[in-house]
Amino acid sequence: MSTLREDSIRRIEELKALGVNPYGYKYNKELTIGDLRTKEVSEAEFQTAGRIKGYRLMGKNLFLHLEDQTGIIQCYIKENEVGESQYEIAKMLRTGDFLGVKGNLFLTKTEELTLRVKSFELCGVNIQPLPDKHAGLTDEETKIRQRYLDFAMSAESRDKILQVGKLLQYFRQYFYDLNYLEVETPMLHGIASGAAAKPFVTHLNALDQDMYLRISPELYLKRLLVGGFDKVFELNRNFRNEGISQKHNPEFTMCEFYQAYANLETMMDETEGLFKYLAKTLYGRYTFTIKGHVVDLEQPFQRITMADCIAKYTNRPEIKDYIHAHDFENVKRITLELGTHVGKNETLSDLMIKLFDEFCEEQLVQPTFLIEYPVDISPLTKDSPTRPGFVDRFELFVGGFEFANAYSELNDPIEQDRRFATQAERKEAGLEEQYEVDEDFVNALEIGMPCAGGCGIGFSRLTMLFTESDSIRSVLPFPFIKQ
Repeated sequence: MSTLREDSIRRIEELKALGVNPYGYKYNKELTIGDLRTKEVSEAEFQTAGRIKGYRLMGKNLFLHLEDQTGIIQCYIKENEVGESQYEIAKMLRTGDFLGVKGNLFLTKTEELTLRVKSFELCGVNIQPLPDKHAGLTDEETKIRQRYLDFAMSAESRDKILQVGKLLQYFRQYFYDLNYLEVETPMLHGIASGAAAKPFVTHLNALDQDMYLRISPELYLKRLLVGGFDKVFELNRNFRNEGISQKHNPEFTMCEFYQAYANLETMMDETEGLFKYLAKTLYGRYTFTIKGHVVDLEQPFQRITMADCIAKYTNRPEIKDYIHAHDFENVKRITLELGTHVGKNETLSDLMIKLFDEFCEEQLVQPTFLIEYPVDISPLTKDSPTRPGFVDRFELFVGGFEFANAYSELNDPIEQDRRFATQAERKEAGLEEQYEVDEDFVNALEIGMPCAGGCGIGFSRLTMLFTESDSIRSVLPFPFIKQ
Protein backbone atom coordinates (compact mmCIF):
# COMPACT_ATOMS: atom_id res chain seq x y z
CA MET A 1 0.00 0.00 0.00
CA SER A 2 1.46 3.36 -1.01
CA THR A 3 2.22 5.92 1.66
CA LEU A 4 0.55 9.32 1.87
CA ARG A 5 3.84 10.91 0.91
CA GLU A 6 4.11 8.77 -2.21
CA ASP A 7 0.51 9.71 -3.10
CA SER A 8 1.42 13.38 -2.71
CA ILE A 9 4.46 13.08 -4.96
CA ARG A 10 2.33 11.26 -7.54
CA ARG A 11 -0.16 14.15 -7.35
CA ILE A 12 2.64 16.60 -8.13
CA GLU A 13 3.57 14.64 -11.25
CA GLU A 14 -0.08 14.55 -12.33
CA LEU A 15 -0.34 18.32 -11.91
CA LYS A 16 2.79 18.82 -14.00
CA ALA A 17 1.30 16.56 -16.68
CA LEU A 18 -1.69 18.92 -16.84
CA GLY A 19 0.66 21.86 -17.42
CA VAL A 20 0.42 23.16 -13.87
CA ASN A 21 3.49 24.42 -12.02
CA PRO A 22 2.72 23.11 -8.52
CA TYR A 23 5.24 25.48 -6.94
CA GLY A 24 4.11 28.64 -8.71
CA TYR A 25 6.35 31.48 -9.79
CA LYS A 26 4.72 34.75 -8.72
CA TYR A 27 1.24 35.73 -7.65
CA ASN A 28 -0.02 39.28 -7.23
CA LYS A 29 -1.47 39.18 -3.74
CA GLU A 30 -3.33 42.48 -3.76
CA LEU A 31 -4.94 42.11 -0.34
CA THR A 32 -4.25 40.24 2.83
CA ILE A 33 -7.10 38.03 3.96
CA GLY A 34 -7.62 40.34 6.92
CA ASP A 35 -8.05 43.30 4.58
CA LEU A 36 -10.29 41.26 2.28
CA ARG A 37 -12.64 40.55 5.17
CA THR A 38 -13.23 44.29 5.59
CA LYS A 39 -14.58 44.66 2.03
CA GLU A 40 -18.26 44.92 1.14
CA VAL A 41 -20.18 42.21 -0.69
CA SER A 42 -20.31 43.34 -4.33
CA GLU A 43 -19.39 42.40 -7.87
CA ALA A 44 -15.91 43.88 -7.38
CA GLU A 45 -13.12 41.35 -7.79
CA PHE A 46 -10.31 40.91 -5.29
CA GLN A 47 -7.10 38.88 -5.24
CA THR A 48 -5.51 37.25 -2.23
CA ALA A 49 -3.48 34.17 -1.38
CA GLY A 50 -2.81 31.84 1.50
CA ARG A 51 -2.61 28.27 2.74
CA ILE A 52 -5.55 25.88 2.39
CA LYS A 53 -6.60 24.92 5.93
CA GLY A 54 -9.85 23.12 5.15
CA TYR A 55 -11.24 21.38 2.05
CA ARG A 56 -14.70 20.05 1.21
CA LEU A 57 -15.66 18.65 -2.22
CA MET A 58 -19.35 18.40 -3.02
CA GLY A 59 -19.73 17.15 -6.60
CA LYS A 60 -19.29 20.15 -8.86
CA ASN A 61 -18.83 22.51 -5.92
CA LEU A 62 -15.75 22.88 -3.77
CA PHE A 63 -15.42 24.80 -0.50
CA LEU A 64 -12.08 25.54 1.12
CA HIS A 65 -10.72 27.76 3.86
CA LEU A 66 -7.75 29.93 2.98
CA GLU A 67 -5.52 31.36 5.72
CA ASP A 68 -2.66 33.82 5.96
CA GLN A 69 -1.09 35.59 8.95
CA THR A 70 -3.97 38.08 9.10
CA GLY A 71 -6.96 35.75 9.09
CA ILE A 72 -8.98 33.05 7.35
CA ILE A 73 -11.77 33.15 4.74
CA GLN A 74 -13.97 30.60 3.00
CA CYS A 75 -13.59 30.22 -0.76
CA TYR A 76 -16.14 28.67 -3.16
CA ILE A 77 -15.08 27.10 -6.46
CA LYS A 78 -17.86 26.07 -8.87
CA GLU A 79 -17.18 24.00 -12.00
CA ASN A 80 -19.35 26.01 -14.38
CA GLU A 81 -17.63 29.24 -13.28
CA VAL A 82 -13.97 28.21 -13.53
CA GLY A 83 -14.37 25.70 -16.37
CA GLU A 84 -14.11 21.93 -16.47
CA SER A 85 -10.32 21.73 -16.92
CA GLN A 86 -9.66 24.15 -14.06
CA TYR A 87 -12.13 22.32 -11.86
CA GLU A 88 -10.25 19.08 -12.44
CA ILE A 89 -7.18 20.83 -11.10
CA ALA A 90 -9.20 22.23 -8.18
CA LYS A 91 -10.22 18.70 -7.21
CA MET A 92 -6.53 17.86 -6.87
CA LEU A 93 -5.93 20.56 -4.26
CA ARG A 94 -5.18 19.43 -0.72
CA THR A 95 -5.01 20.89 2.78
CA GLY A 96 -1.61 22.53 3.23
CA ASP A 97 -1.28 23.78 -0.36
CA PHE A 98 -0.72 27.48 -1.04
CA LEU A 99 -3.24 29.03 -3.41
CA GLY A 100 -3.76 32.39 -5.08
CA VAL A 101 -7.43 33.21 -5.75
CA LYS A 102 -9.39 35.93 -7.54
CA GLY A 103 -13.13 36.51 -7.22
CA ASN A 104 -15.94 38.47 -5.60
CA LEU A 105 -17.44 38.34 -2.13
CA PHE A 106 -20.87 37.03 -1.18
CA LEU A 107 -22.69 35.73 1.88
CA THR A 108 -23.74 32.10 2.12
CA LYS A 109 -27.12 31.03 3.49
CA THR A 110 -25.46 30.80 6.92
CA GLU A 111 -24.18 34.41 6.54
CA GLU A 112 -20.54 33.35 6.14
CA LEU A 113 -18.46 35.78 4.13
CA THR A 114 -17.13 33.81 1.16
CA LEU A 115 -15.02 34.50 -1.92
CA ARG A 116 -16.58 33.17 -5.11
CA VAL A 117 -13.47 32.13 -7.04
CA LYS A 118 -13.25 33.09 -10.70
CA SER A 119 -9.65 31.96 -11.16
CA PHE A 120 -6.88 30.44 -9.05
CA GLU A 121 -3.20 29.51 -9.21
CA LEU A 122 -1.15 27.04 -7.21
CA CYS A 123 1.72 28.78 -5.38
CA GLY A 124 3.14 25.81 -3.48
CA VAL A 125 2.10 22.29 -2.54
CA ASN A 126 2.07 20.20 0.59
CA ILE A 127 3.70 16.74 0.55
CA GLN A 128 3.61 15.76 4.21
CA PRO A 129 0.09 15.74 5.70
CA LEU A 130 -0.58 18.39 8.34
CA PRO A 131 -1.74 17.39 11.83
CA ASP A 132 -5.49 17.16 12.40
CA LYS A 133 -6.90 20.68 12.20
CA HIS A 134 -9.10 20.23 15.28
CA ALA A 135 -6.54 18.57 17.57
CA GLY A 136 -3.71 20.70 16.20
CA LEU A 137 -0.04 20.07 16.96
CA THR A 138 0.07 18.69 20.50
CA ASP A 139 3.61 17.39 20.96
CA GLU A 140 5.61 20.13 22.72
CA GLU A 141 9.01 18.98 21.47
CA THR A 142 7.80 18.90 17.87
CA LYS A 143 6.48 22.42 18.31
CA ILE A 144 10.01 23.58 19.12
CA ARG A 145 11.97 21.35 16.74
CA GLN A 146 9.65 22.00 13.81
CA ARG A 147 8.70 25.57 14.59
CA TYR A 148 7.49 26.11 11.03
CA LEU A 149 4.90 23.37 11.57
CA ASP A 150 3.78 24.99 14.82
CA PHE A 151 3.30 28.30 13.00
CA ALA A 152 1.46 26.58 10.15
CA MET A 153 -1.02 25.05 12.59
CA SER A 154 -1.33 27.64 15.35
CA ALA A 155 -2.64 31.17 14.85
CA GLU A 156 -1.75 31.83 18.51
CA SER A 157 1.92 30.96 17.95
CA ARG A 158 2.02 33.14 14.83
CA ASP A 159 0.34 35.99 16.67
CA LYS A 160 3.07 36.11 19.31
CA ILE A 161 5.75 36.53 16.65
CA LEU A 162 3.63 39.21 14.94
CA GLN A 163 3.45 41.01 18.29
CA VAL A 164 7.23 40.76 18.63
CA GLY A 165 7.58 42.45 15.24
CA LYS A 166 5.30 45.28 16.34
CA LEU A 167 7.20 45.64 19.60
CA LEU A 168 10.46 45.98 17.67
CA GLN A 169 8.95 48.76 15.57
CA TYR A 170 7.55 50.75 18.49
CA PHE A 171 10.57 50.06 20.69
CA ARG A 172 12.82 51.72 18.12
CA GLN A 173 10.35 54.57 17.62
CA TYR A 174 10.51 55.43 21.33
CA PHE A 175 14.25 56.06 21.07
CA TYR A 176 13.98 57.85 17.73
CA ASP A 177 11.47 60.23 19.34
CA LEU A 178 14.03 60.93 22.09
CA ASN A 179 16.63 61.78 19.39
CA TYR A 180 18.81 58.73 19.94
CA LEU A 181 21.00 57.58 17.08
CA GLU A 182 20.76 53.88 16.26
CA VAL A 183 24.16 52.31 15.64
CA GLU A 184 25.71 48.91 15.02
CA THR A 185 28.88 47.86 16.83
CA PRO A 186 31.04 44.75 16.29
CA MET A 187 29.73 41.25 16.96
CA LEU A 188 33.25 39.78 17.00
CA HIS A 189 35.34 41.00 19.93
CA GLY A 190 39.00 40.50 20.66
CA ILE A 191 38.20 40.74 24.39
CA ALA A 192 35.11 39.32 26.08
CA SER A 193 34.11 42.59 27.70
CA GLY A 194 31.14 44.61 28.87
CA ALA A 195 29.56 42.01 31.18
CA ALA A 196 30.46 39.20 33.55
CA ALA A 197 29.50 36.19 31.43
CA LYS A 198 31.02 33.19 29.66
CA PRO A 199 31.60 33.93 25.98
CA PHE A 200 31.43 31.79 22.87
CA VAL A 201 34.89 31.43 21.35
CA THR A 202 35.54 31.32 17.61
CA HIS A 203 38.62 31.69 15.42
CA LEU A 204 39.40 34.32 12.81
CA ASN A 205 41.40 32.52 10.14
CA ALA A 206 42.53 35.68 8.35
CA LEU A 207 44.47 36.84 11.41
CA ASP A 208 44.91 33.43 13.05
CA GLN A 209 43.51 34.63 16.35
CA ASP A 210 40.70 33.63 18.67
CA MET A 211 37.71 35.93 18.85
CA TYR A 212 34.58 36.10 21.00
CA LEU A 213 30.97 36.51 20.04
CA ARG A 214 29.99 39.60 21.93
CA ILE A 215 28.42 39.31 25.34
CA SER A 216 27.63 43.04 25.43
CA PRO A 217 28.11 46.11 23.19
CA GLU A 218 28.61 48.38 26.20
CA LEU A 219 32.24 49.39 25.85
CA TYR A 220 31.91 50.11 22.12
CA LEU A 221 28.82 52.26 22.70
CA LYS A 222 30.65 54.24 25.39
CA ARG A 223 33.55 54.74 22.98
CA LEU A 224 31.00 56.58 20.82
CA LEU A 225 30.32 58.95 23.72
CA VAL A 226 34.06 59.55 23.88
CA GLY A 227 33.92 60.35 20.17
CA GLY A 228 31.32 63.06 20.67
CA PHE A 229 27.97 61.35 20.11
CA ASP A 230 25.43 62.42 22.75
CA LYS A 231 22.74 59.72 22.50
CA VAL A 232 23.22 56.26 21.00
CA PHE A 233 21.36 52.97 21.15
CA GLU A 234 21.77 49.52 19.69
CA LEU A 235 19.12 46.82 19.42
CA ASN A 236 20.89 43.64 18.43
CA ARG A 237 22.10 40.19 19.45
CA ASN A 238 24.26 39.16 22.38
CA PHE A 239 25.70 35.68 22.94
CA ARG A 240 26.40 34.07 26.31
CA ASN A 241 27.65 30.51 26.75
CA GLU A 242 25.53 29.86 29.79
CA GLY A 243 22.27 28.22 30.85
CA ILE A 244 19.16 27.47 28.83
CA SER A 245 15.84 27.89 30.63
CA GLN A 246 12.38 29.41 30.39
CA LYS A 247 14.01 32.84 30.61
CA HIS A 248 17.45 32.23 29.07
CA ASN A 249 18.57 31.56 25.49
CA PRO A 250 22.26 31.42 24.46
CA GLU A 251 21.62 34.14 21.86
CA PHE A 252 19.18 36.92 22.70
CA THR A 253 18.18 40.39 21.62
CA MET A 254 19.32 43.24 23.84
CA CYS A 255 18.97 46.99 23.67
CA GLU A 256 21.61 49.21 25.22
CA PHE A 257 21.26 52.99 25.22
CA TYR A 258 23.65 55.66 26.46
CA GLN A 259 23.20 59.37 27.01
CA ALA A 260 25.96 61.88 27.64
CA TYR A 261 25.52 64.29 30.59
CA ALA A 262 22.86 62.00 32.11
CA ASN A 263 22.86 59.75 35.18
CA LEU A 264 20.97 56.88 36.81
CA GLU A 265 17.87 59.00 37.40
CA THR A 266 17.70 59.78 33.69
CA MET A 267 17.90 56.09 32.88
CA MET A 268 15.12 55.31 35.37
CA ASP A 269 12.85 57.91 33.81
CA GLU A 270 13.51 56.77 30.25
CA THR A 271 13.20 53.07 31.08
CA GLU A 272 9.92 53.57 32.93
CA GLY A 273 8.75 55.78 30.08
CA LEU A 274 9.51 53.05 27.56
CA PHE A 275 7.39 50.46 29.35
CA LYS A 276 4.49 52.87 29.72
CA TYR A 277 4.79 53.98 26.07
CA LEU A 278 4.67 50.41 24.74
CA ALA A 279 1.76 49.50 26.99
CA LYS A 280 -0.35 52.52 26.03
CA THR A 281 0.59 52.90 22.36
CA LEU A 282 0.62 49.29 21.28
CA TYR A 283 -1.88 47.68 23.65
CA GLY A 284 -4.02 50.49 25.05
CA ARG A 285 -3.75 49.07 28.57
CA TYR A 286 -1.29 48.94 31.45
CA THR A 287 -2.00 45.60 33.12
CA PHE A 288 -0.35 42.39 31.94
CA THR A 289 -0.13 38.88 33.34
CA ILE A 290 3.19 37.07 33.60
CA LYS A 291 3.93 33.89 35.58
CA GLY A 292 0.41 34.08 37.01
CA HIS A 293 0.98 37.61 38.35
CA VAL A 294 -0.97 40.67 37.21
CA VAL A 295 1.43 43.60 36.93
CA ASP A 296 0.44 47.25 36.64
CA LEU A 297 2.72 49.44 34.54
CA GLU A 298 0.67 52.61 35.04
CA GLN A 299 1.65 53.36 38.65
CA PRO A 300 5.07 54.89 39.40
CA PHE A 301 7.69 52.13 39.51
CA GLN A 302 8.83 51.29 43.05
CA ARG A 303 12.43 51.86 44.19
CA ILE A 304 14.24 49.89 46.90
CA THR A 305 17.89 49.39 47.82
CA MET A 306 19.34 45.90 47.67
CA ALA A 307 20.07 46.00 51.42
CA ASP A 308 16.48 47.03 52.22
CA CYS A 309 15.13 44.36 49.90
CA ILE A 310 17.20 41.61 51.54
CA ALA A 311 16.22 42.78 55.02
CA LYS A 312 12.53 42.82 54.06
CA TYR A 313 12.24 39.42 52.40
CA THR A 314 14.56 37.49 54.74
CA ASN A 315 12.71 39.03 57.69
CA ARG A 316 16.08 39.92 59.20
CA PRO A 317 16.00 43.75 59.48
CA GLU A 318 19.38 43.88 61.23
CA ILE A 319 21.19 42.61 58.12
CA LYS A 320 20.71 45.99 56.45
CA ASP A 321 23.01 47.73 58.91
CA TYR A 322 25.61 44.95 58.63
CA ILE A 323 25.59 45.31 54.84
CA HIS A 324 26.00 49.08 55.00
CA ALA A 325 28.85 48.66 57.51
CA HIS A 326 30.50 46.04 55.23
CA ASP A 327 30.39 43.65 58.19
CA PHE A 328 31.10 40.39 56.38
CA GLU A 329 31.14 38.14 59.44
CA ASN A 330 27.68 39.11 60.63
CA VAL A 331 26.23 38.92 57.12
CA LYS A 332 27.84 35.48 56.78
CA ARG A 333 26.35 34.39 60.13
CA ILE A 334 22.84 35.43 59.11
CA THR A 335 23.27 33.84 55.69
CA LEU A 336 24.14 30.51 57.32
CA GLU A 337 21.27 30.85 59.77
CA LEU A 338 18.94 31.28 56.80
CA GLY A 339 20.18 27.96 55.42
CA THR A 340 22.17 29.41 52.51
CA HIS A 341 25.60 27.94 51.72
CA VAL A 342 28.66 30.18 51.98
CA GLY A 343 31.62 29.30 49.76
CA LYS A 344 35.25 29.54 50.78
CA ASN A 345 36.25 32.60 48.74
CA GLU A 346 32.93 34.41 48.70
CA THR A 347 32.73 38.12 49.48
CA LEU A 348 30.04 40.30 51.02
CA SER A 349 28.66 41.09 47.57
CA ASP A 350 28.53 37.37 46.70
CA LEU A 351 26.41 36.75 49.80
CA MET A 352 24.14 39.67 48.95
CA ILE A 353 23.51 38.29 45.49
CA LYS A 354 22.83 34.81 46.90
CA LEU A 355 20.34 36.13 49.42
CA PHE A 356 18.64 38.30 46.84
CA ASP A 357 18.34 35.44 44.34
CA GLU A 358 16.96 33.03 46.94
CA PHE A 359 14.62 35.24 48.94
CA CYS A 360 13.84 38.40 46.98
CA GLU A 361 13.79 38.18 43.20
CA GLU A 362 10.50 36.35 42.81
CA GLN A 363 8.86 38.71 45.31
CA LEU A 364 9.41 41.74 43.05
CA VAL A 365 6.19 41.38 41.09
CA GLN A 366 5.16 44.99 40.55
CA PRO A 367 7.71 47.09 38.57
CA THR A 368 10.61 47.75 40.94
CA PHE A 369 13.96 49.47 40.51
CA LEU A 370 16.51 47.69 42.74
CA ILE A 371 19.28 50.20 43.54
CA GLU A 372 22.63 50.46 45.41
CA TYR A 373 24.74 47.49 44.32
CA PRO A 374 28.14 46.61 45.77
CA VAL A 375 31.05 48.10 43.86
CA ASP A 376 32.97 44.86 43.26
CA ILE A 377 30.18 43.37 41.10
CA SER A 378 29.68 46.65 39.22
CA PRO A 379 33.11 47.58 37.87
CA LEU A 380 31.83 49.91 35.13
CA THR A 381 29.62 51.97 37.43
CA LYS A 382 30.14 55.30 39.16
CA ASP A 383 30.26 55.30 42.98
CA SER A 384 27.07 56.12 44.85
CA PRO A 385 27.17 59.77 45.95
CA THR A 386 25.63 58.84 49.31
CA ARG A 387 26.67 55.26 50.20
CA PRO A 388 30.42 54.38 50.38
CA GLY A 389 31.29 51.01 48.87
CA PHE A 390 28.17 50.98 46.70
CA VAL A 391 27.49 52.22 43.19
CA ASP A 392 24.88 54.17 41.26
CA ARG A 393 23.16 51.22 39.60
CA PHE A 394 19.70 49.76 39.19
CA GLU A 395 18.11 46.60 37.89
CA LEU A 396 14.44 46.62 36.95
CA PHE A 397 12.30 43.67 38.05
CA VAL A 398 8.76 42.93 36.86
CA GLY A 399 6.83 39.77 37.63
CA GLY A 400 9.87 38.27 39.34
CA PHE A 401 12.02 38.70 36.23
CA GLU A 402 14.96 41.05 35.66
CA PHE A 403 14.29 43.30 32.65
CA ALA A 404 16.94 46.03 32.72
CA ASN A 405 20.33 46.95 34.15
CA ALA A 406 21.57 50.54 34.27
CA TYR A 407 24.36 52.71 35.64
CA SER A 408 25.64 56.15 36.13
CA GLU A 409 28.63 55.34 33.94
CA LEU A 410 32.13 55.38 35.39
CA ASN A 411 34.18 57.86 33.35
CA ASP A 412 37.30 58.06 35.56
CA PRO A 413 40.04 56.14 33.70
CA ILE A 414 42.27 55.76 36.76
CA GLU A 415 39.48 54.21 38.81
CA GLN A 416 38.35 52.10 35.85
CA ASP A 417 41.86 50.69 35.44
CA ARG A 418 42.00 49.87 39.16
CA ARG A 419 38.67 48.06 39.02
CA PHE A 420 39.70 46.06 35.98
CA ALA A 421 42.79 44.97 37.92
CA THR A 422 40.57 43.85 40.83
CA GLN A 423 38.43 41.83 38.43
CA ALA A 424 41.56 40.17 37.04
CA GLU A 425 42.62 39.19 40.58
CA ARG A 426 39.20 37.66 41.26
CA LYS A 427 39.45 35.69 38.04
CA GLU A 428 42.88 34.37 38.98
CA ALA A 429 41.40 33.30 42.31
CA GLY A 430 39.01 30.99 40.43
CA LEU A 431 35.93 33.19 39.94
CA GLU A 432 35.44 32.73 36.20
CA GLU A 433 32.66 35.18 35.38
CA GLN A 434 34.57 38.43 35.81
CA TYR A 435 34.99 41.42 33.52
CA GLU A 436 37.96 41.21 31.14
CA VAL A 437 40.58 43.95 31.21
CA ASP A 438 40.11 46.20 28.16
CA GLU A 439 43.14 48.48 27.97
CA ASP A 440 41.90 50.28 24.86
CA PHE A 441 38.70 51.22 26.67
CA VAL A 442 40.76 52.71 29.50
CA ASN A 443 42.71 54.62 26.86
CA ALA A 444 39.43 55.88 25.42
CA LEU A 445 38.40 57.16 28.85
CA GLU A 446 41.73 59.01 29.06
CA ILE A 447 40.76 60.82 25.86
CA GLY A 448 37.73 61.90 27.90
CA MET A 449 34.14 60.73 28.29
CA PRO A 450 31.43 63.00 29.69
CA CYS A 451 29.39 61.96 32.69
CA ALA A 452 26.68 59.67 31.29
CA GLY A 453 23.90 57.25 31.99
CA GLY A 454 23.53 53.88 30.31
CA CYS A 455 21.00 51.09 30.36
CA GLY A 456 20.56 47.61 28.91
CA ILE A 457 17.10 46.08 28.40
CA GLY A 458 16.54 42.44 27.52
CA PHE A 459 14.21 42.73 24.54
CA SER A 460 13.30 39.04 24.56
CA ARG A 461 12.31 39.31 28.23
CA LEU A 462 10.28 42.42 27.43
CA THR A 463 8.34 40.55 24.74
CA MET A 464 7.52 37.85 27.31
CA LEU A 465 5.80 40.51 29.43
CA PHE A 466 3.84 42.18 26.66
CA THR A 467 2.76 38.92 25.01
CA GLU A 468 2.01 37.47 28.47
CA SER A 469 4.28 34.46 27.89
CA ASP A 470 5.87 32.39 30.64
CA SER A 471 8.66 31.01 28.45
CA ILE A 472 11.18 32.80 26.27
CA ARG A 473 10.78 30.01 23.71
CA SER A 474 7.32 31.16 22.71
CA VAL A 475 8.51 34.64 21.72
CA LEU A 476 11.52 33.50 19.68
CA PRO A 477 10.80 32.33 16.12
CA PHE A 478 13.49 29.67 16.47
CA PRO A 479 14.64 29.12 20.08
CA PHE A 480 17.75 27.09 20.75
CA ILE A 481 17.28 23.31 20.85
CA LYS A 482 19.70 20.49 21.45
CA GLN A 483 20.65 18.89 18.16
